[in-house]
Amino acid sequence: MPNPFNPGNPVNPDLFIGREEELSQIVSRLKAYGQSTLLSGDLCVGKTSLLLYLMDNKVQNEFFGDEKEHYVFSFIDAQTLDDELQPYQFWGNLFQSVEEFQQNESLSKAINEMREETRKEPFTTNRFVRNLIKKIGDEGMRLVLIIDELDSFLEHSHFSKAGFLGNLRSLTMNSNGALAIVAACCFPIFQLDKMSRGNITVGSPFFNFMSQVTVGAFSEGEVECLLKRAKGKFNKEAKEFIKELAGGHPLLLQSIAYELWYEFEKDTSERRDPVVLGNEVRQSMKDKTFLFMEDNWRKWTKYKKMAIIYVATIQNSHGNNLEDSDIEKYREEFTQLKPELRDLQNQGYIKEDIDNERYFIPSQIILEWIIEKSREFQQEE
Repeated sequence: MPNPFNPGNPVNPDLFIGREEELSQIVSRLKAYGQSTLLSGDLCVGKTSLLLYLMDNKVQNEFFGDEKEHYVFSFIDAQTLDDELQPYQFWGNLFQSVEEFQQNESLSKAINEMREETRKEPFTTNRFVRNLIKKIGDEGMRLVLIIDELDSFLEHSHFSKAGFLGNLRSLTMNSNGALAIVAACCFPIFQLDKMSRGNITVGSPFFNFMSQVTVGAFSEGEVECLLKRAKGKFNKEAKEFIKELAGGHPLLLQSIAYELWYEFEKDTSERRDPVVLGNEVRQSMKDKTFLFMEDNWRKWTKYKKMAIIYVATIQNSHGNNLEDSDIEKYREEFTQLKPELRDLQNQGYIKEDIDNERYFIPSQIILEWIIEKSREFQQEE
């Protein structure tokens, strides 16, 4: 049996697990007049896997049933867009997927006319696109644009402009459900709007037409479902070791399980000493955590960093030799950081221990990384 765990790459739809709540919100919004959704979450939590799952034909049949024939899904990885790509080319490529899906002579004629006219006169793009989307709606169809790495638009030579972003917002909001967007990126909507507007002080924020769904850590049930793939090879101690190091972080769970799988495939006599194995896996995960957490850390606000450092400091109070008065001082700081704590909790980085009135970081690996990072942060401050 091949290793059933997949660290790093997007998960094949056949191996996708969980995320029922996130999927339910996306699908229900699409069905309700084609409303748009932004999947917000840090690196390596499974946003791309979720988008690709939505693109799977069997999954679409399951979610939309007989109504599926009225939906056209088109996937774009914004990171791969050529920086010289013009808006008229972007829309031309998008409508090609509609043409391929829906063999409609009238629609094909309108799409070909748009290609020809906008190639000659690019400034006519908005008018043609608006008319085409209206025609798609008149045909009883809904075009769903799936965009991965949406924030890459903000670094593109042409798509970062107010004209393109404003038009995308206007087209979606005024299409009567003919155009909907399901996008993913590392930033929440309020940060995207702030990044996109720059010095623009008038008009509506560009991304407030989408509702945000946070993609974070796996639930306990999803963790159990993932580890069941080992089909009994992991004993109780191995499962507890995986959970202790990874918490619910999808990439860490997949990575640790992937490494342990090979060890448990061996005969008992050939396996490494459990202590040695544990130390080697722990060090390997520290290196992996450094790679993705460094990128996440750069995107976090100062106050979000402060919030998780306070949690880590109190959780590690014995290691820091903190007095009760020091701990109480840190807890007082929490009152100023409730939005950040709520964000960290939604993402699964921290959990709340209501009985003991405290927050804690469930992943031992992430806890250790934050403790090390806190020293650097304090020096910078």
